[in-house]
Parts: sequence; C-alpha cells; structure tokens
Amino acid sequence: MPLPSLMYRSLLLSLLLLPGIAQSQSWAWFQTGGGTAGDACTVLSGADVGGWYAGGQFEGLAEWGNIALTAKGGKDVFYGQLDETGNWLWLKSLGGAFDDEVIAMEENPAGGFYLFGAFKVSLILGTDTLKSTLNSKALYLARFDPAGEPAWARKIEGSFLLEAGDLSVTLSGEPVIAGSFRGTLRTDTLERQSDAVSSAFAARFSSDGHAQWLKAFGAKGVTSGVSLDRAPGGDLYLGGIYTDTLDLDTVRLYANTFDQDIFIARMNGSGETLWARRAGGVHDQELTDIASDESGAVYLAGFYAGVISLNDDLSISSVNGLPDHFLLKYQADGEPVWARSFGGQQSDQTEALAVNASGPAVAGFYQGPASWDGWTLPAAQGFAGYVASFDPDGQTRWAYALPGAGSVFPAALAFNGDNGLAMGGAFAAQVTTGGTTYPSAGGFDWMIGRLSNTLTPVAEPGLTETAVLYPNPARDQVHIQSNAPIVELSVFDLNGRLRHRESGAAVTTFSTTTLESGVYLVRLLSGSGVYSVLRLVLQE
Repeated sequence: MPLPSLMYRSLLLSLLLLPGIAQSQSWAWFQTGGGTAGDACTVLSGADVGGWYAGGQFEGLAEWGNIALTAKGGKDVFYGQLDETGNWLWLKSLGGAFDDEVIAMEENPAGGFYLFGAFKVSLILGTDTLKSTLNSKALYLARFDPAGEPAWARKIEGSFLLEAGDLSVTLSGEPVIAGSFRGTLRTDTLERQSDAVSSAFAARFSSDGHAQWLKAFGAKGVTSGVSLDRAPGGDLYLGGIYTDTLDLDTVRLYANTFDQDIFIARMNGSGETLWARRAGGVHDQELTDIASDESGAVYLAGFYAGVISLNDDLSISSVNGLPDHFLLKYQADGEPVWARSFGGQQSDQTEALAVNASGPAVAGFYQGPASWDGWTLPAAQGFAGYVASFDPDGQTRWAYALPGAGSVFPAALAFNGDNGLAMGGAFAAQVTTGGTTYPSAGGFDWMIGRLSNTLTPVAEPGLTETAVLYPNPARDQVHIQSNAPIVELSVFDLNGRLRHRESGAAVTTFSTTTLESGVYLVRLLSGSGVYSVLRLVLQE
C-alpha cells in the first residue's frame, strides 16, 4: 500500500530537517549520579511490563536524583526500579561493614527479582544477617518482591577461592547461579570439592531458596563459570574460560595452550551437559557475557588477543597484540555460525551483551579511535564507552560512542519487555552524550541511559562526497550518480535495520523489489573510503 500523502510529507520533512551527525536520536534519556567516592551501575534487568531493575555499588553518601543513600561501611550495594522514562520508582541498599558487590540481577517471572553477589564477613539484608564461616568471603543469593523487599537470602560458602559469575531464572521462577571455586563449595544442603587450581560451578535453587542440585566442572588448571542464560525448552547455557583440561559430565575439552580458552555448554534443567564447545587459540580470550535468542541460538561476547578458532573453518584474529572485541554465534545444537572481531589499534573490551529479535547488542569500552563496518568511533582522553547493535547475521546495525574527559566504562545492557534497550556503567571526570556533558561528583559516578528505539545512520559532516539517487521517490530500481566510484551500498530502514547490501568495483544501480514502500537511508562507500548517507523514498 502506498504511503498516505500526509504521512509521506511528514516523514520526508522530518528527515530533511535532521542535522548532519554521525548518529541520531541517540538517547531517550540519560542520567548520572553518585557521591565523592566510587559508584557504578553494574547490573540491569529488563522488566517484562516495561522499565528496568538496576543495581551496583556505592561508597559513603551517594545520590540518585532526589534520593540519597549512605553506605554502612566500605562499598555497599544499591538496587532499584526505573520506569520507561527513567524515573526511580524505589531505591534501596544492602551491605555490611566491609565491601559488598552485586554480580547479577534478574527479573523473576513469578514476580520481583533476584540478586547474586559477594560479601565479606557479614551482610545485612532486611531483618536478616548472613555470616561467612568457611572464609572471610562468601556469596549471597536473595529473592525480592516487586517493591524491593527481601523474601529470603541464602549464602554459598567456599574454603578458598570463591567468585560469583552469573545468574539466570527459569520460567517457573527458580534461580540458577554460576561461578568458580577452589577447595570446598557449600550451599545449605549440598557440597562439592575441587582439586584443580579452580573449578566452575552451577547450582539451581527452588523458588523458596533451597539448593536442588550443585555441579562442579573442571579437571586441570583454571576453570571459571562466567555467564549463564536461559534457553528455550527449559535448558540452560553456561559459558566460561579454562586453561588446561575441562570435564563437563561426559564431555572433555582441551585448551589449545595454557592460555585461556572459552567454553560454551548447553545443559538441561537438571544440570546435565547436552553438548559443549571450545573456542580458543593463541594467547588469551576473555568471555564476559552470553545471551540466547528465541530460536535457541546463543551469542558470546568478550575480548581477546591473538586468534580464536571455533572449528577448522572458522577463526578470527586481533589486529595486533592488544585486545579486540569479539562476538560469536552458535546454533542451538552447538554448531558455530559466525565470528566477528572488531575494534581499533589500541585496547578494546566488550563487557555486556543483550539480545532481542533484531539481533545482539554489545557494550564496552575502547582506547583511541575504533572503526569497523563503516562505523568510526572517535578517540577520547581516556577510555571511551560504546554501544553497538548487530543483526542476526553479524552485520553492524549501528554503533554509538560515549566519550569523556576521564574514562567511561559501560558494564550492563538489557532489553525490557517493550524492546527498550538500557545501558549502565560508570565514568570518571565527565561523560558527553547527545551534546550534553555530565560531570562526576568525584571519583567514579554511576550512569544509566535508555537508547532510542530508532537509532539510524545519518551523514557525518565533512565526509560526504557528491552523490545522488534517482529517481527519488523510486519504485523498482534506483540509479547512483557519484563523482567517485561506489564500492559498497547499504540500505537501512528507519529502525536502523540493515535491509540490503551489495558491493563491487563500481555499484551504479540497485534493485528495491524486496523492500516495502517507505523511507530508507542509503549509505554509500566510495573507493577513497568516504561515506555518504542519502535519503530514499520508495513508492508502491
């Protein structure tokens, strides 16, 4: 159906009036806060009805808009709920006399949410106090109602090394946790041993907080459980790193060298391994997050130096000896689909991953300028933050930089039930976005922002060579007139989705028969490496 004339004129006028910037409609809202010490938003979970749950660490007196909290001692944990427009509906804290941390936060389909983290010596949570007995450090798992009131809290103890990794929640509301330990690991009723340098663990609890099963994975060297996600059909994905030999029930994996390799495993609801795969090669790989989509495919994100091989036919390599970002995709049966390496000439780290029907989104930080797939992120004085979106085939949909006078560190990313995407993290000195600069109150401050649902590429000033699309409006075929040969063409819709791409020595025409009527943005890459972004209207 052709566009109604009024809608056509409105859309065309709005596009013509867009300023020439690298990214448009970047943030629906963005906020920062904290105190004079160190504060960070480290976890986010999208609420199914809209909005987000958020959490992190703070020291001393810190502020969230007109809400202020004071830590009991050292670093305490804050947690709260935001609505779609970024208003805090409520905010609370938990902590003890020493440093406490929150590692993961997940909405409970049965209502409320769970927190998973670590504490030292003791942790005050509502009217309950958890105390460590095997070691000064212990882990906690807590369930909260929708208003943030604790329903119960459990401790997980270890005799030596003990680290929290991640948390997932089944559709029936039962939490599953993962991490790493050495020596003895103990829940309320279950215990496991590790004789390796460290082993990964996974444990499932009932909705009232009792351990149902506890699994330990490892054999030789270091093994860590880093990330968990729920898979369709009640299964679970577990991702982590290992340095030597890894046993996952009947599956054994060997690291390529004694550097870190990555593992990804699919387990059933009882914790039994269905399959496991290795991704690794030369030098270290650091997995930071995994996430699955509705088809059961699973994405892995992190950073690495050297080479990552997924099988004999699929591998990626970093630009130099410094870390680059990576993004991997596996099918539900464990077969690798694709692998992406991206970043710049200096250090790059991806810290967070979220997935919806449009594909994966990642967030992290980089040093110096970075560029890939025609997107260039500018350098900042320290580390700059970034958020980027990819389609299910691994092609970049958009990329957004968060520069600052100090360093900017995104740490969390989450879609909510309305497909809104929010980012959380920390920054020093100041962070700039959307033409607004946000100063830090001192040390590191927290930051949280919601990205616009309609991030789209727009021409960047000073980079556009003369190019024309005709006819425009068009129907079946479009011609390109340019003063430089066009070697690549990409067509995006107004939601930022890549709809068509082709390349060649000189692209002069392209077919639009597979596209619906509407308004599109066409990005042209010339042979001299210059990008132009032009507006195209298609009629039926």
